[in-house]
Amino acid sequence: MDRPHYRYPRRPWQQRAGSDEQRHGRGSDFVAKLLKKTEDDAAPIIKRLVSASTFSLTQEEYKAVAFFIAYLAQRNPYSRTKIGNLYTEIHKTQLKAQAEDPIVFQNYAKSCGYEADQESIETLRHKILNFDEHFEISPSGAPADDLFFLMTVLFAQTAAPMLLNKHWVLLNVHSTRSLVASDNPVAILPPENHPPQMGYGVENGLIYLPISPKRALLLMNRKAPKSMTDITRASVIECNQWMALNAHKSIFSDSYSQENQDALDKAKEGDNLKIRIS
Repeated sequence: MDRPHYRYPRRPWQQRAGSDEQRHGRGSDFVAKLLKKTEDDAAPIIKRLVSASTFSLTQEEYKAVAFFIAYLAQRNPYSRTKIGNLYTEIHKTQLKAQAEDPIVFQNYAKSCGYEADQESIETLRHKILNFDEHFEISPSGAPADDLFFLMTVLFAQTAAPMLLNKHWVLLNVHSTRSLVASDNPVAILPPENHPPQMGYGVENGLIYLPISPKRALLLMNRKAPKSMTDITRASVIECNQWMALNAHKSIFSDSYSQENQDALDKAKEGDNLKIRIS
């Protein structure tokens, strides 16, 4: 993983929508305007929460922030890479399914325009059954970028209503320690007492977003005793470890901490991007 100079990034609500999409020619004006409106609607609300003494939002404000979090969770290199990995694994699984039966694969190969004798087709079939030893799929280029970008927008629109169904808590750091952010700004954490072998995601996971070095939003599956709560040094360390584990390549802080460095060092690059389809 990259080891950047420790710095706290621009606050999420200061990141402008549309620039990345327009620079690469992705999406339409409608999408760019939609993303900009999402940020503009959420910006004053999050700015208020950074220094608020209580946590209270209207239904419209909850909705604005929910859509902001949903888009923020998807519009980053981590999410696009993971979608690319999912696409790759699905494609590999489909190819292997075709290769299970020699006759089915022979017909499939011919339908794809692969002109070869039966022996060559059979050799190819065995290679596909052991795909990773012989081939590598690397989706890239404008068509793949367009597809993955549109998929992130669709995922965000699906996720936002799920976020509204959660119980929101504003975390306030009651310690000299600071919360870190990462290049994957929204972390999805396993719920309490979650079996290690079971998967989790937006619907059943905990959603964590630091909004300043001393404040964070935590979206839970059950109601908390308080809507705003102080967290201790130990909790800050745990939150930072989760951010490092969920980071794509880098974490950001307002000061250097060996704890943060150690957490980043322990997070093996690429492990959180792996997708397995059995």
